[in-house]
Amino acid sequence: MKTLIIHAFFRVSIIFLTFGVQAAEIRQSQTITLNGSDWRLATDPDNKGRDEKWFEVPRKEAKPTPVPWVIQNIFPGYHGVAWYWREFKAPANPHQNGRYLLRFGAVDYLAEVWVNGQPVGGHEGGETPFTLDVTKAVRAGKKNLLAVRVLNPREFGVVGHHSLKYPLKQTPSGDKHDYVASNVMFNSGGIVESVEFLIVPPIYVTNLQVLPNWKTGEIQIRTSIHNAVSPADIVSQFAVTFDKGRQTINTSTRTTRAENGDSVLETSLRVPDHRLWTIEDPFLYRVTANVQVAGSSSVDRPSVRCGFRDFRFENGYFRLNGKRIFLKGAYYLSYFPITYEMPHDPELIRRDVENIKKGGYNFVRITLRSSMPQMLELCDEVGLLILEEHYGAWQLEDSPAMKSRWNYSISEVVLRDRNHPSIVMWGLLNEMGAGPVFQHAVASLPMIRELDQSRMVVLNSGRFDHCADIGSMSNPGAISWEGKSSDLPDIHTYPMCPLSEGTINTLRTYGKSGRAFLSEYGQCGTMDLPSELAQFKRLGQEHSDDARWYRRQMDLFMADWKRWRLDEIWKRPENYFADGHRNYARIKEPGETAFRSNPYLVAYSPTHLVADHHAGCGLMTLFREPKDTSLFDGARLVNARLRWCLFATPNNVYRGSRVRFEAVLADEDTLQPGMYPVRVEVLGPNRKPLITREIQVRIEDSVEGRERPFAVPAFDEVISVDGAAGAYEFVTTMSSHKEIPGGRLTFHVDDPGAMPAMPREVMCWNGEAVLTNWLAERGVKAVAFDASLAGRQVIVVGAKLPVPGGAEAFGKLTRCIARGSVVVFLDHAIFADGKNAVRWLPVEHKQLVGADWCGSYYRAERWVRHHPIFESLPAGGMMDYSFYSSLISNPIISSFEVTRAPWTEISEEIIPSSGELAKPSLLEPKLEEVVCGATRTSSNYISGMHIAIYKLGAGHFILNTLNIMPNLGRHPAAERLLRNILNYAAREIDKPLADLPADFDKQLETMGYK
Repeated sequence: MKTLIIHAFFRVSIIFLTFGVQAAEIRQSQTITLNGSDWRLATDPDNKGRDEKWFEVPRKEAKPTPVPWVIQNIFPGYHGVAWYWREFKAPANPHQNGRYLLRFGAVDYLAEVWVNGQPVGGHEGGETPFTLDVTKAVRAGKKNLLAVRVLNPREFGVVGHHSLKYPLKQTPSGDKHDYVASNVMFNSGGIVESVEFLIVPPIYVTNLQVLPNWKTGEIQIRTSIHNAVSPADIVSQFAVTFDKGRQTINTSTRTTRAENGDSVLETSLRVPDHRLWTIEDPFLYRVTANVQVAGSSSVDRPSVRCGFRDFRFENGYFRLNGKRIFLKGAYYLSYFPITYEMPHDPELIRRDVENIKKGGYNFVRITLRSSMPQMLELCDEVGLLILEEHYGAWQLEDSPAMKSRWNYSISEVVLRDRNHPSIVMWGLLNEMGAGPVFQHAVASLPMIRELDQSRMVVLNSGRFDHCADIGSMSNPGAISWEGKSSDLPDIHTYPMCPLSEGTINTLRTYGKSGRAFLSEYGQCGTMDLPSELAQFKRLGQEHSDDARWYRRQMDLFMADWKRWRLDEIWKRPENYFADGHRNYARIKEPGETAFRSNPYLVAYSPTHLVADHHAGCGLMTLFREPKDTSLFDGARLVNARLRWCLFATPNNVYRGSRVRFEAVLADEDTLQPGMYPVRVEVLGPNRKPLITREIQVRIEDSVEGRERPFAVPAFDEVISVDGAAGAYEFVTTMSSHKEIPGGRLTFHVDDPGAMPAMPREVMCWNGEAVLTNWLAERGVKAVAFDASLAGRQVIVVGAKLPVPGGAEAFGKLTRCIARGSVVVFLDHAIFADGKNAVRWLPVEHKQLVGADWCGSYYRAERWVRHHPIFESLPAGGMMDYSFYSSLISNPIISSFEVTRAPWTEISEEIIPSSGELAKPSLLEPKLEEVVCGATRTSSNYISGMHIAIYKLGAGHFILNTLNIMPNLGRHPAAERLLRNILNYAAREIDKPLADLPADFDKQLETMGYK
């Protein structure tokens, strides 16, 4: 299929009085939109439409559809071949030997086009424009039938000849998959951008490229033209104007000979006293080309916008127009509800751009696909820097067609978008290993440079290839990958949360051998299921694939809401999600503070801006509604040009402990060089200063060859904190800039003398030294386990199995529970047998799952109810990650089976058993109460228990997966929790022993102990 790629530009009506032709006589190119609801759509699952000549007449079963739109909103869950039809009237062509063109903004993925039953061409590639000359097929002055066959490739089971040629992952498709789930884009397709019918002269412009020189004010202009008739003399006039006001600044006219076919015109224009395009002042110019045959009144007159700017990495920093700039990015995926790869409402794009600016970001990484053209226009106008990728950047598999498909994926994006001043970097790959696709991308730099010399090129975000000798980027004009990957590490990291001291230190020191770009980092919050579902309902889109996925997520949540009595913590589910948003803001802050304090970091791009991956990430919901003001407050804090980064390590201590206090001043060349007085205070619960220091912070001057870092250490001291129990604050105040954000940090102190008492005696099942010594030091007698009980006991179980272990040991322990004792399981590792992590857990239906995955990006919310086990501890809502810190663990115990991995399909045909609790046996222990649990709505739904109480016979057992034992003696909350658990367990041990149930041996068999 012959395809003509053209650049996106406007055809304008600026008046030129030239060439001896009066303005009133000029006949310009016309553009007629074919967008709207006059289209019909039908599926072709057996791929028979071409053989049956569906291009001649619409199918009777075809349904109305708007264009642009996606197939899947009209036919949910469908992938494969589909057909579009539309009638349109073609006006007479006013130009002698004029041409009729069809321009498609994008068809995803493979398009074949017919006009009045005649084939007119097609295009392969899902995100870029193409133009077809349809002159011979059009009937002027009459109705015409446009038919478009679209292939939306499938992952599995594609029928027909294309099953081998076009499997989804062998086409540039980003992270598309055939199902809706978290961390994937739903595999949508169709006519996803505008369709236009163009009436043009026989010589017309196919591409207009402008290259503004930021130093000289000169604009180089390359104009590609197509001559559809015999060779002719053409006159071309070029003008540069202010974008606003359209006042002409300079013009240039030339006459040349245009042969039949394609040719290129080159010229230049100079703008006196040119104004630079910057983040603060994104000043735009417009260049217009006026092309016509000499003496003819027919004119093609496209125009593009541009700006004078230069962007590169030089001497250790990114620089915009020679001035270093700290890149503060928003990771952005052009992904939307209902229509997935295009917005059902263009307002969503405007909201995205406004919210990026509102959050204080100056940079956007548009990843896994290219941007919507409308977004680039807005970014040009408001001053946002962009790194743009393409569909071929991720998950493209090797195949005989890989090289050609990858080439057009990136090259057509570059051709379409290379005039936008907001785009400063092209991104070739994301997280690709060192395989054939990576090697091809490495070798592609000359091809990119043929298309665009003026921008940086980024090789492989995250550098999963681990090829240390290949540099990560190429500066404008460079024809090689510069340096080594270690010169500017391109880092993706999703550490477990809460962040450990080691993780905080790592974030603070990335790039210590030079510089670093943290291009992916973050955590998710709660996916606001009630809000998203309400929006789908409001729009009448409950049938869409994504709406049904959100409904299934909500159904699973509501099942847990009911059986775990979460209404005792929150009145309504909406309150739960609102609380989750506020908690998300608090959880994000420590890591963001850490990397802003890193003096080696020159750019970062936290993930994501929007909950656009069917996940709870970002500041906004999928429908671009702000989640909570605290999230925007947090974004503005991390992005502030001048801010304090404070650390108190550890942040929850016993009275009299030594705490390291550090203060780092993050400054993007805001302060003038000099000495600045700062007051440092530690304030107690009564707000009285426990410690006060008056210090001086030196801001050094940058000199040639040595520029001051963007983060300056100001204070570092280890101090003994000896005061009353409660919340303390570490405070920094600069007298000349008192309101610098971030100058206040809360940490916690507990008094060992105020701990609750414990039972005088407990039984230790396995005699674990760590546990028995800890108890003995606190006056609790730890007696050895004896199955021949004289009375009820509190039996504490650690992580170490007694000898012999297995069914015999657990059978004896379970008999003790059934007769009235209370067993406290402090470590879930005790239940493992090497193959099954919960083999010996004394319930029939059980599973140990990770509440968090992808590090802790897809993170569960930990919640805790008011309960004696949490006496004198924060409870009654979301767990405070700052307070509980290292106690929060990833594993949770699920009382149902999660039958599929957390990132795979949840379809209507495959309902996970997490939605329905398996019917318990009459002999099975009864779950009485979940005291502390985890619920993940940030990704595919998972839930489970951290602390739960079961009744078995006359006794109870308490399950725990929190990190209590590893933190004994180090974290006060661990001690309080264990003391409270033991006290709760001892409430009824004075009662006499009960007899075993008559069928207890059968119960042991049910549990797997026989």
